[in-house]
Amino acid sequence: MKYHAFQCATAIFAGAWLTATVSATDVITLSSGETLKGKILGVNDDTVQFDHPVLGRIEVERQKVTLPQQMLDDLQRAEDRLAMSVQSGEAVEPSPWRLRLVAAGSYSSGNTDNINANAIFTARRKTDTSRLTLDTAYYFGQDSGDRSENRFTAGVRHDWLIPESRWFIFADGRFDYDEFQSWEYRLTGHVGVGYALIEPEPLELNLLAGIGAIKEFKSDNEDVRPEGMFGAEGVWAMSARQELRFSSIFYPDFDDFGEFRVVSSLDWSYLLDNDLDLSLAAGFRHEHQSKVSEDRRHNDYRFFVGLQMDF
Repeated sequence: MKYHAFQCATAIFAGAWLTATVSATDVITLSSGETLKGKILGVNDDTVQFDHPVLGRIEVERQKVTLPQQMLDDLQRAEDRLAMSVQSGEAVEPSPWRLRLVAAGSYSSGNTDNINANAIFTARRKTDTSRLTLDTAYYFGQDSGDRSENRFTAGVRHDWLIPESRWFIFADGRFDYDEFQSWEYRLTGHVGVGYALIEPEPLELNLLAGIGAIKEFKSDNEDVRPEGMFGAEGVWAMSARQELRFSSIFYPDFDDFGEFRVVSSLDWSYLLDNDLDLSLAAGFRHEHQSKVSEDRRHNDYRFFVGLQMDF
């Protein structure tokens, strides 16, 4: 009974691992020596599910297929971890949470030009009916001994998924602190609808539209202002080791027509060590505000390169 449970857990874990890490093009070798190029959809003890550009979706007996060495190594490590969990009596059900920590140095050009350090933490939880994302980041910099950057941001977003539909409903909220902006503190919140334009992996692309409000503190306009929200976000599993996340959101000011802000981000990671879940990470942040104080710039840019840990 214990061995059967271990086999089932291994199959589940391997399937989840393949879904998350398989590259857009895989090469398998048949026992006859023939090679097939396509995409591996899943692996279990008996079969390999494979998507071929000509033959379509096929199943091949596991014993008649040689998988890529990197995939074999990662599957073996997964089985070893599960064996240790079963022997110790620990639960083998995967956690719905995915945690990520990035520590980096960055170059920033905008209201200030400096070299700084930052830390970014993200927690994502996904189930069949919802997605929850929590994020926080801190940026600090000094220029010639003077503080040149001091920014903190924290946000939350919840998506309610509609069964058997590409549509979903979302709500978000964010708090920003920035010593070098036209405002010192800022609160924003929105509700809206999203549509999964492209799914599933390796490329996922969502379109967003909503309405909300913005409140700035210690600025020229401290009124609560209504604003819209229109944009796109996505993730591209470029290969078994590379991932690209991107988003760009346009916020028109409904209280002062013609004014707006745009917030964009781009994050790339390359897996360096599978056992440690350690990756090389690089990112880009951009925010444009059409209306700022005379002594501030309209655009803020942030670039960084660092290390990323996934949990």
